[in-house]
Parts: sequence; structure tokens; C-alpha cells
Amino acid sequence: AKAEAEGDLEMTTKELANADDTLATSRSTCMKVGADHEATVKAREEELKVIAEAKKILTETTSGGVDQTYSFLQFAVASTLKTRADLAQAEVVVLVKRLARQ
Repeated sequence: AKAEAEGDLEMTTKELANADDTLATSRSTCMKVGADHEATVKAREEELKVIAEAKKILTETTSGGVDQTYSFLQFAVASTLKTRADLAQAEVVVLVKRLARQ
């Protein structure tokens, strides 16, 4: 009976050590996921601020162009994209239009 109880105690001690290891791993993982989530939320808030500012600038600089209707019909072949800045501005416009539709 004593040998059986000692065996049970040894088994229980090992299970407790495994449970403690699992708990420590779970806590660590939970803390990491929480920190990652906070960083993601903060980055998303910054993105939304930048997009809002870009939308504001575009609205202020389009002189009513926002209210116009555009079509994909092309009357002439002439690219206004001459520099990287032109391309970047065009990409921002596309992004803001896409966000406006959402």
C-alpha cells in the first residue's frame, strides 16, 4: 500500500510539473497575443488617421471633382503619370475611392 501511494505521489508530482509547464506556456502565449493585438490596433488607428488626412486633402484639392461621375471610356491616350510622385498620388486616389465605396 505504501509503495502504491508513493507511486501515485510520484505520478501526481510529474502531472503537476507538466500542468505548471503548460500553464506557463499558456500565459506566455496569451501575453504575446495580447501585445500583438495591441500593436495591430495601434497600427490600424494610425492607418485610419493617415487615410482620413489623405481623404481630407483630396477633397480640398479636387475643386468639386469628388461630385463628378467618371467613366472608364478613354477618349485619348495620354498618361499623366510622369514621375514616381504622380504614381504615388494616383495610388492614394484609388485607395481613397475604394474606401469611399465601403
